[in-house]
Amino acid sequence: MVQTEHRVRIAREIPEGGCLWREVLAHERRHVAVNRRSLREAAAAARAAAAAWAARAEGHGATLEEAMAGLRTGLRQAIEPALAAMRSGRATAHGAIDTQAEYERLGRTCPADQQRLREALRQAASFTRSSVGQQAQEAGVAPATPAWIDPPCPLPCSTSPASNSPPPTRTPPSPR
Repeated sequence: MVQTEHRVRIAREIPEGGCLWREVLAHERRHVAVNRRSLREAAAAARAAAAAWAARAEGHGATLEEAMAGLRTGLRQAIEPALAAMRSGRATAHGAIDTQAEYERLGRTCPADQQRLREALRQAASFTRSSVGQQAQEAGVAPATPAWIDPPCPLPCSTSPASNSPPPTRTPPSPR
């Protein structure tokens, strides 16, 4: 139950290696740390629950298959509380990272990178609007303007030291 690799993906519209990119990477690495910690804790709890279950487990059934199915069900029931606690704790910890204040902070970070990001997103939106606009026109409706294109931020740039972790993968933004 130990996961050794986490892949961090950052939207390709964020200028790679820049201030904003480093801030987003640091934010995502906090999520990686939550995942690693929750998996370690859940593995320990599941091992303890499985050991306690195994000490009293007995297979019963009219056939070997029924007895094995009963054992599998018993083991699942024994470790499920540890897995449920992991899921709940992980969701809470991720929620503590993904706060409105954190997203506002990221939105104020690195004005030059934010400007380049907005320009890249406008270009993507323009392309999307042109193809969606054509489809909308054919359907007789007006296309919506994406909400993720924000006005420029006047606040100063903040910086974070880059980590020695492997570089993140570049991926397109996912719509929310």
